[in-house]
Amino acid sequence: MSNATCSATRWTASPEDCLELQRQHVELARLSRISQFLIYDDENFPAYLLSVLTDPTHLFTRPSDASGVRGFCHLRKVDEVLFVNNIFIASADRQLGAGTKLLHETLLMGDTLCPTIELDVLESNMTARSWYQRLGFEELHRARWSSLGTPGIATSHPDIRVRPDRKGFSQIYSGDTRIGTRVGRMAILATPDFADFLGAQDFDEIVVRTQADKERGHEPAIEISIRLRADVSRVLEKLAK
Repeated sequence: MSNATCSATRWTASPEDCLELQRQHVELARLSRISQFLIYDDENFPAYLLSVLTDPTHLFTRPSDASGVRGFCHLRKVDEVLFVNNIFIASADRQLGAGTKLLHETLLMGDTLCPTIELDVLESNMTARSWYQRLGFEELHRARWSSLGTPGIATSHPDIRVRPDRKGFSQIYSGDTRIGTRVGRMAILATPDFADFLGAQDFDEIVVRTQADKERGHEPAIEISIRLRADVSRVLEKLAK
């Protein structure tokens, strides 16, 4: 298949496309157990999409209008690694090979090729895990999403601040160190060390995302995300079959 015959098309950096992309991200998130911890519903998400749609390190594609398929693929180039942020096909169009075709044609667009491709998949998503395994992806490591419950009644530590990043999302800092992200009334931390500093007047729930092999206590696991890696050439070969 060549670029000339590729039926995947790029999303435009328009407000309409940003809103439709947000709707599809929300549909995708609702398929997972961690949907309430994602930023796709955030009012700043369309503005974020508008900024990355014109960023050459990002590539957003969708099936051509003629296909009648709703979906998107989002690739991000990080050094010499091509990262699949998300790939989504609407429920009515699944099981028709649309996802395979979209990923194949997106990789063939040429300006995003890297020797290695990585992605995260949820442990509970057996269909996606099986698909990626058939494409030659192998597991690198796992991350454990755990709930630390509700914060204490005490006032937040004076060193803890919440401030927007360049994309408008709310990040949680201890001094100058980012320790997590605020999503609605939830705090998502990269380590539980700061959980006791967050007050109930600011948050309703604290969630921590840590490496799965670093068990800390017996907090209930919400979900496990698995990082996968493969050679781009091998994935292309598998997708072409």
